Amino acid sequence: MRFPQTAFASSLSALTGRTPRRLARAYAAGALVRLRRGVYVGIDEWFAATAAGRYAMTTASLAVGGNAPVLCRETALLAWGLELPSMPSHVRYRTDRRAAVGGGAPPRLYGNPESAERLWQERTRERPGPVPLGFPDAKHLGFPTAAAVPLYLPHLDLTLPLEPFDEAFVDTVPRLSFAEGLVFADAVLARRPGLKVTRTLEDLRRLCAAMDNRAAQARLNQVLDLASGASESVGESLSRALMWGLGFEMPELQVWIVKDGRRIARVDYRWAQIRLVGEFDGLQKYLRSQKLSGKSASQVLVEEKLREDEIRSTGSAWCAGCGPTFWSRHGSLRSCIAPVCRGARRRERPGVERRALRFGQSLGPFPVALTERKGHSGPADGHAPSCVHADFMPCVS
Repeated sequence: MRFPQTAFASSLSALTGRTPRRLARAYAAGALVRLRRGVYVGIDEWFAATAAGRYAMTTASLAVGGNAPVLCRETALLAWGLELPSMPSHVRYRTDRRAAVGGGAPPRLYGNPESAERLWQERTRERPGPVPLGFPDAKHLGFPTAAAVPLYLPHLDLTLPLEPFDEAFVDTVPRLSFAEGLVFADAVLARRPGLKVTRTLEDLRRLCAAMDNRAAQARLNQVLDLASGASESVGESLSRALMWGLGFEMPELQVWIVKDGRRIARVDYRWAQIRLVGEFDGLQKYLRSQKLSGKSASQVLVEEKLREDEIRSTGSAWCAGCGPTFWSRHGSLRSCIAPVCRGARRRERPGVERRALRFGQSLGPFPVALTERKGHSGPADGHAPSCVHADFMPCVS
């Protein structure tokens, strides 16, 4: 979790120089957003932030004007430096009062909802959407504060106490969907930038073996069985979870393609059994080419085409844009992947789709059973076709 530079206004801190009455007036006028009782931030600053930034602001606001509670579960893991495909619904922390346990009411962010709606629509004219609603608190019973790890935010001059990483990991991952748990586990093993701890697969296995709850232990073991430090992003981890849920053979990750004794390309996925390779990134490679590589979209397109041709010359099929959208789109799977990847289904694990769906929440809007394209029986000679593209991926013939 990256905590943006934020100018908190609070009646709880003498440093702001704002009286409760002045803050209440600014809030009622629509100039301030109230994150929690007595803690505000400017509405322009709130709207300018990303969803992740707004979640971080809400979390940091716990420490404004006093000692913050111990962050736990997803909130603690995000503060430790992990990422999720989407923001959690709540800011989670510990309480020693049993009567206080549970989720709080959604915060009343806007003192002037009409003004906030108007300002938000002006800022998002090109891509309209609902006004951000913020993140309510969720309190979970008990954790000794003395054992918490302090996280000091020097640019905010605030300190947030965190649940120790190991305790937060084993308490959180079994409660998540399989996909979200895999995202966390992959990130730990990959030692992604920003992560404040180092753990190996053996370390995580030991934590799992020490768990008392057998059902939670089994769910965590399921995640660790598939976890890999070779996964390079949240999107790649999420894609692999969707592949697993659909029953496909798991690909090798970050594989070099060799031709005539020399390395010609490194691909994100390879299904050796059916001689198919795939790349995670799709349209973003072209739409954001200037920002990502400093090249125009046409330059990237030509280079990618030449790279594809060289990979196909080794006898491998090529599948581009194998991100989460590709694996969760029914049409893409039916028209592109199902006829090609029949041989990649994991016959040694029958019923895997049902087991995946029983694990926590739904893995996503994907079909449980794949159907082949009508009138298409797949390659008769057992060889994969030369190129497969998702229907949302630019295809150069």
